[in-house]
Amino acid sequence: MSGVAIGDLGRSTAGGPAGLLGRLAEHAARTPDALAVSGARERWSYRAFESATARLAERLKSAGVGPGDTVAIHALRTPALALALVAVARTGAAFLICDAAHPVRQSRRQAERSGVKAWLACGPAGLPKELVGPELPVLTAEFDAPDVASCEITNA
Repeated sequence: MSGVAIGDLGRSTAGGPAGLLGRLAEHAARTPDALAVSGARERWSYRAFESATARLAERLKSAGVGPGDTVAIHALRTPALALALVAVARTGAAFLICDAAHPVRQSRRQAERSGVKAWLACGPAGLPKELVGPELPVLTAEFDAPDVASCEITNA
C-alpha cells in the first residue's frame, strides 16, 4: 500500500495519481456544485471550497508563508479546519493542527517545537494571546459559506 507524503499534496507522481490538490481541482472542475464539506451550519460546494482556499492561500503567501515553512492552525474540528488545511497545503508549507479545544500550554509547546512561521486562527474564538509572541504573523479567518468573509493579518 502506498501513501502520499505531506510534501506530495500538490504533486503528481510519474504514472501515479495526482496529489490531493490536483484531485480536488479535478473534482471541482467536474462537479463544481457538488457538496465538498459540510458541518452543523455550513455547506460548501467544491466551487466555493476551491475559491475560498485559493484566496486564503494567497493571504498566507502575502504574510511570507511558503514551501518549507510550518503554519500552526488553531481551530475546532469544523469545515473551517478543512479549508485551512487545504489553503496551507496550497502554499507548499506544512501544517500543525492545534485543536482549539486543547489546553493553550499544549498548543504553545507544539508550536515552539515545530518552529512555526505563522499562526492561522479559524473561527469566532480567534487566537489566545498567550499562544504567540510578537515576532510571528497571525492570520485570523472567518469563514462564511461560500466565502472567506474576512481574513486579517496581524502581528501578535
